Amino acid sequence: MGIDAWFDKAINSAGIELLPITSAIACRAVELSPIHKDPFDRLIIATAIVHNANLASVDRLFPRYLELEGRLMSS
Repeated sequence: MGIDAWFDKAINSAGIELLPITSAIACRAVELSPIHKDPFDRLIIATAIVHNANLASVDRLFPRYLELEGRLMSS
């Protein structure tokens, strides 16, 4: 089985949905408060905001984002 087929099977069997990075998400990531410099974390945060989704993370900087209020799951 090729890696593409294996990956598709793994995420589908786990019920995971991959979300694309859209222009709306990229723009929202740029507009976020200047708390985090990691562009990938900013994309994760922006994705949660754009999709109105809850976000689980152990990153200590995430709770500082007012934009995540009501979306950040606590441990």
